Amino acid sequence: NSASVAADRDLMLDRADDSDNGAKEVLHTVLPDGFSELCVDTDSESGGTETRSSSLSESPLSLASELATWAHDTKVCASHLSKLLKMLKKRHPELPCDARTLMGTPRSCDVKKMGSSGLYHYFGIEPVLREMMSAGRITGNTISLLFNIDGLPISKSSSKQFWPILASVAECCNPEPFVIALFEGVKKPESLDDYLADLILEMSTLLREGITEGCQKCAVRVHAFICDAPARAFLKCIKGHGGYFSCEKCTQEGAFSESCRKVILPDVSTPLRTDEAFLNQDQEEHHHGQSPLVKLKIGMVSQFPLDYMHLVCLGTTRKLLLQYWMRGRPHRSKLPQRTQTDISTMLVKLRKHTPQEMARKPRGLDELERWKATELRNFLLYFGPLVLKNQMEKRYYEHFLKLSIAVSILASPRLCQVELALAEKLLREFVLDAEDLYGEGVYVYNVHSLVHLPADVQKFGHLDSFSAFRFENFLGQLKRELKSPNLPLQQVVKRLYERTQSGKSLRAPSKQQELLRNPHDSGPTPPGFKGKQFRKVVLPSMVVETNTRDSCLLMEDGNVVVARNVVSDGGEVKICGQFFKQLANFHTSISHIDRLGIYRASRLSSATALWDVKQIKSKCCCFPCGRGFMVTPLLHTG
Repeated sequence: NSASVAADRDLMLDRADDSDNGAKEVLHTVLPDGFSELCVDTDSESGGTETRSSSLSESPLSLASELATWAHDTKVCASHLSKLLKMLKKRHPELPCDARTLMGTPRSCDVKKMGSSGLYHYFGIEPVLREMMSAGRITGNTISLLFNIDGLPISKSSSKQFWPILASVAECCNPEPFVIALFEGVKKPESLDDYLADLILEMSTLLREGITEGCQKCAVRVHAFICDAPARAFLKCIKGHGGYFSCEKCTQEGAFSESCRKVILPDVSTPLRTDEAFLNQDQEEHHHGQSPLVKLKIGMVSQFPLDYMHLVCLGTTRKLLLQYWMRGRPHRSKLPQRTQTDISTMLVKLRKHTPQEMARKPRGLDELERWKATELRNFLLYFGPLVLKNQMEKRYYEHFLKLSIAVSILASPRLCQVELALAEKLLREFVLDAEDLYGEGVYVYNVHSLVHLPADVQKFGHLDSFSAFRFENFLGQLKRELKSPNLPLQQVVKRLYERTQSGKSLRAPSKQQELLRNPHDSGPTPPGFKGKQFRKVVLPSMVVETNTRDSCLLMEDGNVVVARNVVSDGGEVKICGQFFKQLANFHTSISHIDRLGIYRASRLSSATALWDVKQIKSKCCCFPCGRGFMVTPLLHTG
């Protein structure tokens, strides 16, 4: 598809009750239904042994195909690749001499002018969907498309920017976005009608006729448009997020705040907008034109959900940290410099305890301005509730917890529907209580819109199923395709066609392998055990490993387990571990949150026990906290 702490907290065993100092830690993962039987296959690579699904079969690729894939992945320049091909051709005469032939680089690009200074290329939707269907990535009879449109600066030294139209298929597992169209200019497209014309023309046909590939016929529908607030305003032809009638979900008229010199939206009970009222433009002040997207007959309110990456992470969480707690003008909520230093120290110490599923480890507050959306998300859901505890006034901390717990519920595939009412209640309380703590200036667009987020979760599912994270990651990949500042649009167009030629982005994912790695014989094991032992198991949604950061698991029986060994006997994979004898809710100030599984854990058992990997409910973060640990389930593993 990338952690330092005091020695006395290095091993969880140090907190054990009559613990065994020689035990090991392990990583946990959640298994879906139908977890396949495992067979052992010896592999000498890295001295390891792998256990994998025996049904997996892979067809060998030709040398040319492997070279093309390697060249794309490593982004080797064309001149170097051509030199390599000329050397290899002496022994492999079937290889071409030129990199362009190997990669299938198109000789020309169909680029047209758009506006006064823009360039545009349309790739299309149907060819990609057909390739996905023939590759077996779409198996049902419905294709639901999520669209994303956003601006992407090409470089820091130029005003040029890309405005790609991206899409992904909701029915695909881990769907990678693909490019439908690409615009290059010094600003966003001047004419929305021209920019969307090809998309609307093709989508109108697909919505009406569907798509057929071989014997498979699929209906095509628009699932949602996932964009940030400025892009949604651009696409919907409505007032921007700083306007008086800016809320996309309710008809509230904002008020100008003299204290912060901004338009605020303090009311949380204004009548909601409807798709019909939007089409009729019942509230004229909300519109400044008619969007060409209405031709697709989609819900211009209901199918434009709020994106929590921008709304919650980059919006509300960043605002709390930068404007009210750590930076900005003097305010009663601002934390002293010594407290900020203590929080930074704790964050850095947590790096060693951060599970490998978190690609970005926590950084200190001295780099706060450079925190990415993922880091802000991790702070809100996992690190913040721990490092802020006892570091700020209780009322500010408990107010922050309402946001943290509400978003945790909405981001959980397991809890987002069953605990939706609780999340909605907590978000309303967070918004209503914000003025007393931070003043009326807190009621900007992002904070107000929090109360509308649960309705989108009810319609589309957990937050990450309709967030911009996957699209933002893809935009970064798109930018890395550039090798020089010359003709950027043409470069990206050629690289994307090369990628399509190799089929890299369209191949059906291989069957998930369940692997057992790093064999050993040092235990612990049950009495009389004669099977195999491993320090690591790779499961469909996570990796399980015997180390400090990856060993904490929440089981279906309610136990919080520290895995010390992974054992396999007779095709069954089990976790050998210790469990915490004492569990208490970490957040005692908020009721009815037992299902979240956020605990203060202590008193690790001295004896070990066995749990089948099918009993794993979730992998957990396990952070040292006083004389125990704060245990928080990783939302995407449960």
